[in-house]
Amino acid sequence: MGTSDDYSKSFTDITRLMEGFGERDNVSYMKVGLIAMVMGKTFGKAAISDPWLKMVIKAFKKVSGVFILDYGECLESTKESMEEEVGRYLSPNYLVYSNTDDFGVVDEAFGITSSDGNTVSDLVIILHGQSIICIRGTLASTDVPRTVNRLKRQL
Repeated sequence: MGTSDDYSKSFTDITRLMEGFGERDNVSYMKVGLIAMVMGKTFGKAAISDPWLKMVIKAFKKVSGVFILDYGECLESTKESMEEEVGRYLSPNYLVYSNTDDFGVVDEAFGITSSDGNTVSDLVIILHGQSIICIRGTLASTDVPRTVNRLKRQL
């Protein structure tokens, strides 16, 4: 099954891959680190103008980083290649949410579930064909579907 340490290493490896992918044509990569997250929490929502980032800060506890790879405008072959590469690091054992929309597009979220099942940490959200979002932090398990759907609407 793997351990939370295995998943944590995979999470780190994925964020490194995403940074490299950001150098490809029609792909953008953004990292919001701990300092920006602390400023957002310290100075309030006014310090951060991005609506989805405000939502992430509000929903997650102890967020220390957000990594976004937007590849919705690149070639299909590039999308498939990136998703396949990231998928090598994700075990189905860590799948915490999956949804297929009316158009057959699958959204997935992976993370470490607490022993009591109440929280999920270090979420990797794959909005297939569009974006990969990694959020280092903790979220209530019941908020995962709503968070994925909000991110999908806002990205």
